[in-house]
Amino acid sequence: MKHKYTYFLLMALLVGITACKKTIDLEPLPQNKILEYKISNLKDTVMYAAINQLNNTITVYLPVFYGLSLIDPEIKVSEGATLTEVPMPVGVYEQDKKYTVKAADGSTNTYTLKIKVMNPVKLNAIWPANYLVNGEMISYPLNSTVFSGNFNAFGTGLIQVDLINKKSGKVIKVNDAEIAWRPGTIEQSAFFTPNATIDTGVYQLNLKYYDQDIIMKEPLHIVHRQPDLLMPSKNVKQGESISFPAFQSIFLGLKSVKVKLNDKDTYDLPVIGFTPLEMTLKVPDNFPVGIYDYTAYFTFEFENWKAVSKLGSLSVSAK
Repeated sequence: MKHKYTYFLLMALLVGITACKKTIDLEPLPQNKILEYKISNLKDTVMYAAINQLNNTITVYLPVFYGLSLIDPEIKVSEGATLTEVPMPVGVYEQDKKYTVKAADGSTNTYTLKIKVMNPVKLNAIWPANYLVNGEMISYPLNSTVFSGNFNAFGTGLIQVDLINKKSGKVIKVNDAEIAWRPGTIEQSAFFTPNATIDTGVYQLNLKYYDQDIIMKEPLHIVHRQPDLLMPSKNVKQGESISFPAFQSIFLGLKSVKVKLNDKDTYDLPVIGFTPLEMTLKVPDNFPVGIYDYTAYFTFEFENWKAVSKLGSLSVSAK
């Protein structure tokens, strides 16, 4: 009797446990994920970023020899989800770019982009030795300024140049420096052009190349040079204005302009105005009508600079 009682008790307990058991479903995975981040602007190949779903980061490991100044991504997200903005090219110096994914249920998830450049070579850059004067690199506004380095790539936008005026502390950013291969060497040359309005003075040059920063050993000294200009052929009417552009220099203190015709009479061309890059002159109402095919001899006078003389072609018609 005792054994039967124990048997019925065990059966009742088993039935009770079975009756209470029910299935518990796992919570669905969020559908607001970035699943793939592909770099599509590489020639003959593609590259994929590493996506960390725990800390929501996208890391691009970029070999320096690709010479990319920006990356153009193609992004794949969870089914039914969308990015809150259209993916656009990203500059390689732009860190912490954000991407937000919005799921069909309205939930969002934000990722941070990290760009890490694979460049094991320690950056080195030097000025051409024959351009140094008393330990300074001499250059001019609008003059192509060159230095060499081991950049292992070529293109525009790969180098960021900060010109720091040693006297005023003013910083000028140059983002369009260009790297080119030097034939017959393992190094490359980089070029940039100081703009027309840059202040003269001594500058410290800070170079940023991907994830490396260096300061050039010798400073850059910007000075002005003798103003010069181009002399294109001009067709003009009496009383009108004519203009001439600067050439590898800027205009400084333009005082007066005269032109001598056919090695005879000389006429003033009053200065209407000038900028660092262009001068505008007035042709007098009484200027002789005629075609002066390289028989017009111009003289330009500048404050604190020697006069510049040019032979030009000028055609003047009646107003």
